[in-house]
Amino acid sequence: MKIIQLIIAACLISSPVACDRSSGNVAAPVGPTSEISPTFEQTKAPMESTATATLSPVATRTVTSQKKTIPAPTATSTPIPLTPTSAPLSQTGPWMLLSKGTSSSGPMPYIDPILTNADGSAWEPLNLPHPKWAKPEDQVYYFIDPAPSGPYIVARPFLELYSLNCDENAHPTEIDPYDDMLYIIRLPENEPVQKIQLHGLKAIAQAQKEDCNLHDGEIPSVIGVTSLQVNGSWSPDHRYLVFSAAPDGPAADLYLFDRQADTIRRLTTRQNNPKLLGWSPDGQTIIYMGVSKMAVYHSWVSESSGLYAVSLSGTDRLLLKPKYVPGWLGWLSSSEFIIKDGLCEPVDFGTSACNVDLVTIDLSTGKYQTIYKDIHNWVNYVTDPNNHLLLFEDLPIEMLGKVEGNETPTPSSNGAGKSHAEGIYQYNFQTHSFHPIPLNDKPDNFYWDNAYQAFHYEVKDQEPPYAYRSSLVRYVYGLGFRTEEMTASPNISPDGEWQIGIVNKEQYILDRFAHPMQKLSGNWGHWAPDSSSFIQIVEKIELGETWLIVYLRKNNWQNPFIRRLFTGFDWRGKWIAP
Repeated sequence: MKIIQLIIAACLISSPVACDRSSGNVAAPVGPTSEISPTFEQTKAPMESTATATLSPVATRTVTSQKKTIPAPTATSTPIPLTPTSAPLSQTGPWMLLSKGTSSSGPMPYIDPILTNADGSAWEPLNLPHPKWAKPEDQVYYFIDPAPSGPYIVARPFLELYSLNCDENAHPTEIDPYDDMLYIIRLPENEPVQKIQLHGLKAIAQAQKEDCNLHDGEIPSVIGVTSLQVNGSWSPDHRYLVFSAAPDGPAADLYLFDRQADTIRRLTTRQNNPKLLGWSPDGQTIIYMGVSKMAVYHSWVSESSGLYAVSLSGTDRLLLKPKYVPGWLGWLSSSEFIIKDGLCEPVDFGTSACNVDLVTIDLSTGKYQTIYKDIHNWVNYVTDPNNHLLLFEDLPIEMLGKVEGNETPTPSSNGAGKSHAEGIYQYNFQTHSFHPIPLNDKPDNFYWDNAYQAFHYEVKDQEPPYAYRSSLVRYVYGLGFRTEEMTASPNISPDGEWQIGIVNKEQYILDRFAHPMQKLSGNWGHWAPDSSSFIQIVEKIELGETWLIVYLRKNNWQNPFIRRLFTGFDWRGKWIAP
């Protein structure tokens, strides 16, 4: 019989990027800008303070395109077709990784990924071996994760199913070996510097034995646990990659790749099937939990043996023997964090049954404290590690307690187990009370943004094109919270010299003075990290083709090149910075 989807949808790490359907008025998917331009922090958007307190303005360029009349351009240049060439990959980057996907939105694996330069030259397949378990004619999917900085790519083939035969005693009749590999590739060489066998024969035999003894879909399978990590997790300084593997045992441990030395070493020896939860802000400690049992078909851990911390030197210690399952790590400082210890299991569509404790743990002292116990509603919190702040989004009514400076808010009920007081609330550790944070709109997304060192919230427009409007909430010591509206286009180039704007209802590349330079062929696109080009992936539905359109700064953005991709749609791209 066929069993177990090894790589689960909740862990897919690649994202669709910059695809515009240019006919038939089909809406284009929007790729997250943070994945495309990691060097954008200093020039992302000017701000306007809306707080009561008077503060110094944010030191960013003010873009005035929304406040002046822009003359219409007198001419539109004609794109020049560019055929694939044998140009080599640039030695200095940046590079774009292109792939044809299986859908136009949501996370998905890559198919036959291609590398190209920022100017559209070069057309080189990513150097990934064809897995032994796949037939030569099979199309192989890969999970691909470029390092946040530096020319490294982590890739893993997508093993969807394997064959398993069990006898009447629920034992496998034979072990079906396969090669589940993790590849670490360096550019521009486009060669693997490491090939890691994630599961040895002992681990495979153990997993297949457990698969024959499935009970309600829950097993402590090493195969399932390592699939939760997919490609591991990069350290804050992007030097180290930590991942889970079981090359020599029936259970998994953590391993560490050092990209400065291109070496791998074992980090833990517990063989307790570790699931990564996160790195400490200083990059010296990894927090993980041991997995005792997981619901493979539902992609969640249902039982944990403990919460652990391991240092880069390999010092591994138990922090907490959990009541249920620890997770949802949020850092309150460089050494203290908060987790949920509990489970929320689905009851029916849109509802779940929860039992959660909120626990803070200090790495420096080893002490932990339960600040709330036995919560039966879903809890969503966000932390600011710079100011020891804990904020809750849509406060569960059982935690409501005392709300400072305000009448007790009226709870909103969204079904069984989903009763909350809407809004953002700051938790006071001394008084165990809450302070409401006033916002201009109810956020659709609320999270801590490392690039801005502030809370970031997004509100989705209720009318087409249903774009997200972004704002920041920043805490200033002695003055409290300040809201900063992000008033500029998010499509400012990383160097701050160019932007994307609307002229006569059409999208254009504009200079810093908002003068139109070049009309674009679609609504979406992304700047190269070095601002040398602007690339669009445009679907020509009437032709059944997808075009890669490259606008070059060296050509003053005129006469863009077009490279016709393979036929079909759902192409996407991802920048890799040097």
